[in-house]
Amino acid sequence: MKAAFYESYGSARDVLKIGDLSNPTPQPGEVLVRIHFSGINPSDCKRRQGLRDRPGYPRIIPHNDGAGIITDVGEGVDKERVGQRVWIWSGQRRRPFGTAAEYISIGSPNAVQLPDNVSLEQGACLGVPAMTAYASLFSDGELSGLRVLVTGGAGAVGHYAIQFAKLAGASQVMTTVSGPGLARGATPRPAPGSRAPAGQIPALPLSCFAPAVSGTTIALKVNPG
Repeated sequence: MKAAFYESYGSARDVLKIGDLSNPTPQPGEVLVRIHFSGINPSDCKRRQGLRDRPGYPRIIPHNDGAGIITDVGEGVDKERVGQRVWIWSGQRRRPFGTAAEYISIGSPNAVQLPDNVSLEQGACLGVPAMTAYASLFSDGELSGLRVLVTGGAGAVGHYAIQFAKLAGASQVMTTVSGPGLARGATPRPAPGSRAPAGQIPALPLSCFAPAVSGTTIALKVNPG
C-alpha cells in the first residue's frame, strides 16, 4: 500500500516520506479499512515535529482521524461490517500506524459507521475536533435551557460545539471569533428567496444576531423546533 510516514522528527519537508509498505492484516477484534480521506489535526503536526511527544516507534504513519470503507474483519468481528462506510478516531493514538495510508487495521470500536447522509470527506473531519467538543460540553451534564459560550466558534472544535449545543437544547449559544472576517463566515446566510430584517437573519433552525458595535462576539439564538 502507499503510505506517508516518518522515521525521525522535524518539519514535513524534511522528514515526511511517501512509499510502499505492506498491507496490514486485521487482528482479532480489528477491522481493515480502505482509507478514502485522512484528517489532519494540529496534534498530528506537533507530534511529527517532536513538540508534543516522541513515542519512540521506529516508523510512524501519522494522523488520528480518517474515513473509508471496511474491506475485511479480524476474528470476533461481525462479517456484516464488511462494506460499511466508517469514520475513524484515535487511529494513531498509542500505536505507530495512523490513517495517512491506503489501509489501516484498527479496533472495531474505533471505526464508527457513518449515516448515509454524511460523506466520507465529512467523516474524516469528525474524530479529534468533534469528540473534543462533545467532551467539553457534556462532561458536567445536560445543556437544555442553558446559555452556552463557545470560544473560537469559527475553528474546528467550535464548529461542532455550536451544533452540539443547539441539538442539546441550549437556549442561547454565544461564540467569539478573532476578527470580522471570521464572524461573517460563522453567521448563517438567509435562506434562498427570503429577506432578512435589518440586523437579523430570517427564521432558520439556528438564527444569528450580529453585534451592534464593532467586536468579535456573536450571539446565536436557537429558535424552538
